[in-house]
Amino acid sequence: MTELPLFPLGAVLLPHGRMALRIFEPRYLSLVSDSLKRQQPFGVIWIREGRDIVVPGGETMPKLAPIGTLATIVDWNEQPGGMLGIVIEGGSRFRLLGSRQRADYLVLGEVELLDEDAPQPLPVGVDDLIELQRQLLEHPAIARLGVVPESDDGNRLINLLCQFLPVPEPVRFELLAQPDLEARTQKLLTLLDQLGGDG
Repeated sequence: MTELPLFPLGAVLLPHGRMALRIFEPRYLSLVSDSLKRQQPFGVIWIREGRDIVVPGGETMPKLAPIGTLATIVDWNEQPGGMLGIVIEGGSRFRLLGSRQRADYLVLGEVELLDEDAPQPLPVGVDDLIELQRQLLEHPAIARLGVVPESDDGNRLINLLCQFLPVPEPVRFELLAQPDLEARTQKLLTLLDQLGGDG
């Protein structure tokens, strides 16, 4: 068990997935600064209920998902108005055991780090997913994130597809929480059918 600074979000970050964030709140500017200086990850966790922005006079502690993802900053740039743009990449998953909020509203989580997914061969019969990955990574909004395509590791390929396909966040969280590659792949193929694709 360890204590991590947390960045609650209305979006789910999967291992190997990437996400662009605009940072402007003092608590998160401090979190990003510390992460860069110490070269240490922080935790990204999905908000099941509540808001990720502190509202004066309102609720300050959102309801957080039970599983989150370590995040490493892979790129950053200064933006107008004192804002900071960062790109984060998901690492290992963790289980949230408890959380508390500091006086500056930064959330700290007591977490249990989960084992990293070992590389696995691509599931049988899903060759079309390589082509789907190529199409997704060529989208301008995703191409800017600098994601490296995957053609060998089934875990990484499925996670990248789950990260960038247009699915509701509760569904994306189900995929994050499912540790079994075959079950995650079948869930993804079902989603593709629902989205009108054939995988």
